[in-house]
Amino acid sequence: DHTFLFNPDFLKFKNLASKEKIKSIASHRVQFGRFQKGSDVLGELLYHDIYMSLALMNDRPSSVRSIGRMTHDHQLDQCSLQMNFKSQATAELFGSMNFIQKQKIMSITTPHKIVSWQDMAPSVFTESKYKFAYGQESRLGPVKIQKYFGPAKGKDALEKMLEHIALCKRSGKKSALIGIDQGIEIMRIIEAARKSVRSGRQVRI
Repeated sequence: DHTFLFNPDFLKFKNLASKEKIKSIASHRVQFGRFQKGSDVLGELLYHDIYMSLALMNDRPSSVRSIGRMTHDHQLDQCSLQMNFKSQATAELFGSMNFIQKQKIMSITTPHKIVSWQDMAPSVFTESKYKFAYGQESRLGPVKIQKYFGPAKGKDALEKMLEHIALCKRSGKKSALIGIDQGIEIMRIIEAARKSVRSGRQVRI
């Protein structure tokens, strides 16, 4: 279910962010509902932000730390997750099932610019260069805002993903994007995050 890896809006965001080394990723994904037994906010919402962060970083985290809230029937329905990468970069992901309005925002900071993506209809991309300074005002350059409806014609992300799976099946080649290994990696991160919520400590992966 790594559909966003084939989403034209995410691919545009990834392209905007790929020209410089990423220092940090921040993501905010909230909505109300879809409470299911045997699942939680990590499995329902933050699952997507985890695999998108790994795709943006092209790396795997060495440790995670998370805090969460259980409101409904002792289910983890709000969680703040920090993934720490070997490159010293971090991804701060927040998800909640207790918001009235559905919101999906992801932002990337590099040494020289900030890029954000509001996953709406249309998607809104914001980009600006900045200059960080100690003891004085940090300067933010001109802000570029783009609205993007995705390709006017073409296949949606799910259809592209299914075609990718079919092509791998026909060719006998292993997918570099989706598959058992990628799914296991995400679940290892999620289980480490759940363990961190219970213990209150950082968990190495």
